[in-house]
Amino acid sequence: MWPFARRAEPDLVVDRMISLGALCEVAYQVRRLARSERAYPFDWWDTPLSGVLKVLQSGASEIFAAHHIVKLPDVSGRRPAFYSRLTGTAHQHEFHGGENFLDFDETEIGRRLTPKYEALLARLVSDCASGTTLFVRQRRPDYDLEGVALEAALDELHAALAGFSADPRLLLLDYPPVASRPWLIEARVSRYRDWNDLGSRRGWNEVFRRHRIVCRSSGERFGVDDFKESFPAPASLGERFRRGVRRHKELRDRRRLTVMR
Repeated sequence: MWPFARRAEPDLVVDRMISLGALCEVAYQVRRLARSERAYPFDWWDTPLSGVLKVLQSGASEIFAAHHIVKLPDVSGRRPAFYSRLTGTAHQHEFHGGENFLDFDETEIGRRLTPKYEALLARLVSDCASGTTLFVRQRRPDYDLEGVALEAALDELHAALAGFSADPRLLLLDYPPVASRPWLIEARVSRYRDWNDLGSRRGWNEVFRRHRIVCRSSGERFGVDDFKESFPAPASLGERFRRGVRRHKELRDRRRLTVMR
């Protein structure tokens, strides 16, 4: 008898994985696990669950209309951001790190961002028109929905996703238990010692192994350059060295993930 156990067959094979927020942790980990650098609208936003539906219904020109934009110079000691009153989304990573968008007026912010997000929303609709799409949503404890409001929001969200996606599935992370649905997977991401602002790689790997979820390879290189460019360029040799070390760790983790699969 062959001495090695056979690899378990996946329970769900998807063609793409797309972040629905709440934070950039989801986009980073989803891109890493899908081995893809393809960007979508919610990747680097801070997005309440109710805001996801409003974004899908409203479109970029309304989200970034000048009368909806509020600039936030200091968000609890973090990077400056701006906020859309319409969707409740906070935006910290929309411009290159060398640009001070607080100097722009609200009309200029909208003018710069509307074409970009019109294109990303069109890509979302186009890509999801075929195959199976796993949408991934992680809870933001300080403002997310619960109870009856959460149940209703999930059904509304799925109806909206089904309006343009051929086969939408939803991976719901770190929420309280909800009613079972055929298109829904619930899970919790553990925070291991490797946890940082972009999550725990071990915890995310564990979720996908436990639920036997596999994403077909897109053939694209994994990257988060559009996110990193919103930070100021490194100013020292030491910082460039640290970035090189982090890049080395990313490549090593990718190789480990390939072996794990």
